[in-house]
Amino acid sequence: MKGYGGFVKAVIASEVRNGFFNDDFFGMPKILLPLLGKPLLGYMTDMLSFYGMNEIVLLLDAQSEKISEYLKNNPTCGAKVKPVIGKSINDALNSLFCSDEKEDDNVLLITDNVLFDFDLSEAEKYHRSMGADVTVIITHCDGVTGEKLVFTSPSGRITGFSGSVGRCGFLTDKADTGIYIISGKILKMLRDRTITAFSNEILPELLSQNKSLFAFRCAGYRRGINTVLSYLKCTRDMLDGKTVFPLSEICDGIYSNSELPCGKYNITPPVFIGENTEISDGADLGPYTVVGDGCFIGEKAFVRGSIMLNKSAALRGADISGAVMGVNSVAEENSKMSLGSVLCEKAIVGRNMAVGENVKVTPKPHGGVSAPESQPQAYYYAENITALGSRGTDSLFGDFDIGLFCKVGRALGSCEFGTRTGIGYDDSVSSAAAVKAVTAGLISSGSHVFDFGRCFLSEVAFFSSFCSLGCGIYIYSEKNGIHSAFYGNGGLPLSPDFEQELEHRAENGEFRRCSAQNMRAVSDMSSMSSMYRRELLRQSGDMLSGVSANVMSDNKDILLLMEDCLLSLCCGKGDDITFKITRGGTEVSAFCRECGWINMDKLLSLCCLYEFQCGHDVAVPYDAPAAINDMADGYEKRVLRYPVQAKTPVRDELKYLSSKQIFLRDGLFMAVKILGIMRETGYSFPKLLSQIPEFFVKHKTVSFSSVPEDICRAFPNDTVYPSHNGAVMYRSGGRVMLKPSENGKTIEIVTEALNYEVSCELCDDIENELRDLGSVLN
Repeated sequence: MKGYGGFVKAVIASEVRNGFFNDDFFGMPKILLPLLGKPLLGYMTDMLSFYGMNEIVLLLDAQSEKISEYLKNNPTCGAKVKPVIGKSINDALNSLFCSDEKEDDNVLLITDNVLFDFDLSEAEKYHRSMGADVTVIITHCDGVTGEKLVFTSPSGRITGFSGSVGRCGFLTDKADTGIYIISGKILKMLRDRTITAFSNEILPELLSQNKSLFAFRCAGYRRGINTVLSYLKCTRDMLDGKTVFPLSEICDGIYSNSELPCGKYNITPPVFIGENTEISDGADLGPYTVVGDGCFIGEKAFVRGSIMLNKSAALRGADISGAVMGVNSVAEENSKMSLGSVLCEKAIVGRNMAVGENVKVTPKPHGGVSAPESQPQAYYYAENITALGSRGTDSLFGDFDIGLFCKVGRALGSCEFGTRTGIGYDDSVSSAAAVKAVTAGLISSGSHVFDFGRCFLSEVAFFSSFCSLGCGIYIYSEKNGIHSAFYGNGGLPLSPDFEQELEHRAENGEFRRCSAQNMRAVSDMSSMSSMYRRELLRQSGDMLSGVSANVMSDNKDILLLMEDCLLSLCCGKGDDITFKITRGGTEVSAFCRECGWINMDKLLSLCCLYEFQCGHDVAVPYDAPAAINDMADGYEKRVLRYPVQAKTPVRDELKYLSSKQIFLRDGLFMAVKILGIMRETGYSFPKLLSQIPEFFVKHKTVSFSSVPEDICRAFPNDTVYPSHNGAVMYRSGGRVMLKPSENGKTIEIVTEALNYEVSCELCDDIENELRDLGSVLN
């Protein structure tokens, strides 16, 4: 019989997610982590049973005796929970599929370790009323790294997704909860697919097929438990009464399923104390402390804001603050654990030892190294798991911090795409030192490092593509700190899902470890500059006799290289056209007396037009002018924009195209290419420009007095589409791009229209609508 929700089947597939919160942290699967004495799985199945789901499939990576034992000993409110072993979500979905399945039979899919108390009946009614193929249950974004954002039209129809919070977190407050209602029609369509990540693989594909995807905002509590801090935060929220789940309260703010242990100890509510727990005289608990069954707390021990899992012990004088102690772990006399630290199952912190913030302590070092016999009680293996933060991989490293640089290297080397990594840097002393730390981290994770030496930014993109590397890094120094730029396969910007994996690994300390004998020596690739010069010369197609040009750049290396190449190509030195190349070499502008200064947008469009005329598709950045698409339509060619998700089918095609069209993303190559087009066509630079359609792009940056939230609220009548680190809108006057800064204090407005006046008016309209939010500075 159907219950409150109108559907009877559900799939919990959280255990096949690419998690960074390992089961070996606490000695149990994540889905069995106790929340105030009850496993997360118990709360999830109770909630599903309440809404009438009598068939629940639990998808597991491998057989788990602990989960089987729990399901055997804990009937879940009449719901039938069936474990299924598999690597694909479809393994679970197919176990529910029947030949007589009706297309209006919906299935609820949960793909995250999430505690929630949503009203699923309202979500199901909305799903049916909209005739949706898939309804994504959304909630308010709380800015957690890794949250996926959802963009919708005013009607609630989904227009796109953002891979992680990042800068898009300032544009929309709609976060994907990892809970979906899927129609029977879509289930049949996906029956033979292998699905490992529903939100990353299937939802974008369904969106591209124009399926009916809607978002429904559910009121209620939701928190994904995928990091140590999120686990601590979830228990704190439950103790504060932010969920609907009932707790057994002994007295004001003190919760327990049994009587409190005897003794003269102090409790500061709220706290939860499990059964058969022993608390010695003088101990101090709380606030926001959770003590599991069979735990021991010694004399004068201090436990606050922490979780002690079953049978863990904090001995005399131990100070546990904001930490998590795994099953059968021990904090010995006068030891100390700090915020975010983890004591794994059966791990021991010795007497008088202090564990720093965000450090994971395991029972013994990895690799079979034994503890020193001279100090067996004081030895532990610690690994820093501090967060890289949500600033993004192309962001500021910050002040010189060797530990941070090394950690980023370890995280990158632990990613599959980072097993072959190239690294280059500018001529500053601080950058060279940072490179050594990043390289050390890469090597310790088993990565093969290619050292490009001192170079400029666009060279690293070229080197990474030429050497077929999974990743390339450029590290450079500016007045406000050390910065980095990351490139992925083919020299393209790192894909959003790869960025997210890198951030998560750095945040949660998920590092691959390589033994000393298996570490690989760094390959010296400093001679690669000659290959860059050779390819630069090839961009002209032939000698440039009869063509003259000048070059300007703040980077002396770029200036010398360009002058040498133009001289080798017999290009005359004159002021018919003057190129100005940025310090990194990635952008170029041009000047001639007849046209004035021509920006990168127009030069890029000029090169794309030439490619269309030659019968080629083009690969351009996501923020390239929309006019390029209009030109492509006239030649029946395609415009592919990057970055895209790594597993997107078009990624390989993008990689191939970009390797053939380096001049579309490299300022030096573009300058030589334009001179080659002038030589081949016999046209002057002004005549070449006259062939591209008229369009004007206006850039304006506005500042906010405070970090904004859900900027899209300023445009209630517009359909907003997500783009890389920003959003796009289309109005009758033209296209609008919104590009927030990394800290959210500024946003760049980019408007494109057929003429200068309309572009400026459109930019002013957007700025005025942002001012209506009340936080734009005058």
